Amino acid sequence: MLFTNFKQMIRLCESLIKIGVAFIIAWPTLCDCTATKHVTYAPVANLSNVHVLLDVTESETCSFAEYLDKLGYLESRNRWHITNRFGATGRWQLTKIAHDDLVRYKGLTWSLQEIAKDSTKQIAVQHMLLERQQELLQHYDCYDAIGRKATYNDSIFTITEASLLAACHLGGVKSVKRWIDSNFTEAFEDANGVAISKYAYEFSDISLDTHKHPIHEYQTRH
Repeated sequence: MLFTNFKQMIRLCESLIKIGVAFIIAWPTLCDCTATKHVTYAPVANLSNVHVLLDVTESETCSFAEYLDKLGYLESRNRWHITNRFGATGRWQLTKIAHDDLVRYKGLTWSLQEIAKDSTKQIAVQHMLLERQQELLQHYDCYDAIGRKATYNDSIFTITEASLLAACHLGGVKSVKRWIDSNFTEAFEDANGVAISKYAYEFSDISLDTHKHPIHEYQTRH
């Protein structure tokens, strides 16, 4: 017989179940990111002034999720509870300056301390920050740089919106504007010595096109 006893058959069944569960868990990361797929971000309850990506099926969303994951990795290795020596906190290392700007211009009501303790709040605030960065990049005509060539460590790359958003996240929109106006020769460096040209280069392979399709089109309001 194939099975010498009942226990052997049970062990085989358990092994097959474990393999099946592992495959289901790994499936989202195994899918081709260029294909349309379902992406869900954690919902935020009882918020009247926060927009959250939720239940999105557009193909651009995959790149948007890729952008957030990559940014989180560079900022904190995607760890929620990290606060650096300069006070930047969370997965995307929200700074006090960025926090205060969101309080003033986007109606944010949470304190930096509240955000640091809550991963769901960090997601909501990051989306709010992206909207704010988009507004500032448009205000300073930074989107005109999309498609232009820049260099980082002798590597030539094409500016994308993800490049601009990532550079803005690192150094602020005015630093990005000065970098563009200098024909990409004067790259601001943050307190850790990381240049905005590095972030622009790292994200040049991600296509978002959110300036053509505003972020709020992909968001569910609560």
